[in-house]
Parts: sequence; C-alpha cells; structure tokens
Amino acid sequence: MSSTEGIGRRMKFLRRRQRLNLAALATKLDLPASLLRKWEQGHLPLPVGYQYSIAAALGVDHAAMLADAEGPVEVPAARAANGARLKAVRVARELSPEAAAANLGITAEVLLLAESGESVLDVPLPVLTAFLGKGERDADARNLALEIMEWHRPSAGGVPRHLHARGAPQVIDLEADDDLDDQCENEYERAWPCCPWCGRKVPYDTDSKPPCSHLAFIWEPESAEFMFATPSTTQAFDAWQAEVDEDSDEFDSPMSPEALASMGFDSRLVLIALSSCGMACGPVSSTIYCGFMLAVPGATESQG
Repeated sequence: MSSTEGIGRRMKFLRRRQRLNLAALATKLDLPASLLRKWEQGHLPLPVGYQYSIAAALGVDHAAMLADAEGPVEVPAARAANGARLKAVRVARELSPEAAAANLGITAEVLLLAESGESVLDVPLPVLTAFLGKGERDADARNLALEIMEWHRPSAGGVPRHLHARGAPQVIDLEADDDLDDQCENEYERAWPCCPWCGRKVPYDTDSKPPCSHLAFIWEPESAEFMFATPSTTQAFDAWQAEVDEDSDEFDSPMSPEALASMGFDSRLVLIALSSCGMACGPVSSTIYCGFMLAVPGATESQG
C-alpha cells in the first residue's frame, strides 16, 4: 500500500470515528466533498498543508494522520488530563454522557472522545464555560474551557488553532430595558453590553479608549459605518466589501454570520445585537452591533 493510500485510509478512519460524513467535514474545511473523497480513496496525494488542517478539524495531531490506518491514536498527556477534568465535572453533576452532550449541543460519542483525550472538544466557548462552572462569565470555568478546547495552544506544525475552521460567529440578541435608569441619555446607554470574555462594560462614549482588547468593532446600521473598529477589522471589512456585489442582499447585511465568516471571523467572535424600540410618528426600532473576539490583532492600535 502506497503512502498516499495509507494517509487516505487513516483520514477516513479518523473521520468515521468522529461520526462525520464527508459533507460535514467538507463544510468544516470549506473544501469540495469530491476532493476529500479522492484523498481518502488514495486517488490523489494529500498535500502536507491540508494534512494539518484536516487533523485539526478531526481533533487530532498531525502525527495521527501518519499512523497505521487502523492503529491507536497517541493521546498527549495534557489533552488526556483536560479530558479527565471534563469527565470529572460531568460525573460531579451526575450527568450521563447523553445528557451532558445534549447540554453542549454535541453527540455522546464526541463527548466521550474528548473525555478520553482522543479528540479536542469544539463547542461555543460560552456554552462550555456555563457547563463547567456557574455561568457564562465564570472566569475559572472559562479558563478551563479554553484549556480543554486548546485555544491557547498551536496545533501540530506550529499552525495556530484559530486559523482552522471553528464554525460561524455566535450571535446574541439583546433588547434595551425600559425599566432601567431613566436618567440615562437613551436606551442604548442603559443596556450597553459587557464583554462576554472579561466582563468589562463597553462605554457608551465610543470616542473614549476601548474597555478591553476583546472589542473588535461597533457597527451602526443606520449610518452603515463603524462607531469603533480595530485596524484589522477595518481591513477585513474593506476587502470583503470590495468583493461583494453592491446590489446583492449580502452587501446590505454585513453583520450576518455568513458575511462575517467571509471576512474571516469564526466562532471566536461573539456578536451582540443590541436592539431598542421607541416612538416617533409610530413605532421605531434600531440595532447596534458589538463584536467581541477572544483575541483581536491590532486591538491596541488606534481607532479605525
């Protein structure tokens, strides 16, 4: 058996162990399923660069792609320890794998693989944080969640894990509360959101310094402009806008998960859509979008 066939068989074995069909894996990698099928069948050699991407998407290190087609996967000690901590939380909460998996939005098989250290759990950070602790803003639970999902560590070959597919940005819809302090200037100021990563409140005065390094942008749809944006966000937005047809629906919806994904944002982005209702000549409503990233390149640079 050639090395091309061996890697293809291993890729198929690892994919099936994750209970993924070709279409699902193709979606995660943004590649045609027909190309993946040719790699698995050994009809085409699998480039080294894609070996790393596929390994990350399947929750294994690159070395696992080169092992025997049906052989065991070597589990790194740190990953095994994190899996054990994940299992300890589940057992302490007296949850079955099926019940815990339902809370996390995954299958029991995927959860058990993560608990054994054979794969890396990949779920929305707020969901795993709430599962591990006392809520989405539990700092200790969030740090544990980051370790379990290995967001602080590069994958094999030095490729940062955040460069691999992690799904679409997460959207949270909030409404301004009419019962809050009436002396605030307007609805937005009363309900101005807090950063979901560090808990700091975003100031209503956007001319002031950003509250934390996680704030990537504030988008105001009525003016179709950023009230605040890091230089890297502005660059990504300008590149996206230059490629999108101005007459398309996508051009008019830059804050949709699909558009943000096209700009390079993934599930590390939490987009808070803050809506407010009022009366003019009739009922009116408006929305402000605040985007928070786990890590924002250029966040310490000047406002865009």
